[in-house]
Amino acid sequence: MTVPIRPDCMVCKHLDRDPDATVFGCAAFPRGIPESIYLSQIKHTSPIEGDGGIVFEPIEDAAK
Repeated sequence: MTVPIRPDCMVCKHLDRDPDATVFGCAAFPRGIPESIYLSQIKHTSPIEGDGGIVFEPIEDAAK
């Protein structure tokens, strides 16, 4: 059985969930989330250049 892997971004409270948004952005990267983060190649649990100190924080009810 194959279980799909969710990018951390999908369960992050900082994700911009505006359906009319023109880019896949968030509070840390409003002009677009870097592909390496979105594809979970890099875990964004520590600050990286350009994120303004905003890092991954799970939505409280995402584990439910």
